[in-house]
Amino acid sequence: MPVTSWKQLDNYAYFDCDASKECIDAVYQIDLACYEEPDDQVDYERLELVMKAFPEGFRLWWHRVDDTWQLAGYTGWYPMSEEQFTTFKNSPETVKNRRVVPERGSPYLYLFNYSVLPSLKKEPLTKLLLTRYAEDITKQKPKGLACITVSDDGARVAKRFGMEQSGSAIYTT
Repeated sequence: MPVTSWKQLDNYAYFDCDASKECIDAVYQIDLACYEEPDDQVDYERLELVMKAFPEGFRLWWHRVDDTWQLAGYTGWYPMSEEQFTTFKNSPETVKNRRVVPERGSPYLYLFNYSVLPSLKKEPLTKLLLTRYAEDITKQKPKGLACITVSDDGARVAKRFGMEQSGSAIYTT
């Protein structure tokens, strides 16, 4: 996997993803490792579509184990259309799936995911990952944020970003 933006932070590191198959596969593998239930795991076709359209919103996280680096988690966000954002906010019951299409240049952001391996959830990595994720999102100066969450952890993080529940699993600002 080509790594051009490796940033090491003590025993953790991350790099920004590109649209390569290797990067998409790595995000997919870490997502599967983070969620036990198949319904909670990302659909490869959806992930590939999103990462090919807007890879710059994705970041892979690593942790050092002895002298080797192992995948630990990932974050992902991308711009979504104002129309989709408005639907999420005002008519969440009409949203039938998680296929939110990226729209470059839009000031509305879809928070695709923020995941860390279950064994690392109580480690400093989680705070670091979420802090950097928040910084990345804040730099975009979004007009609105939206996400669909499948976990209690995801709901807590959505609330930390100032989102409120607008549908059964949908959160918006």
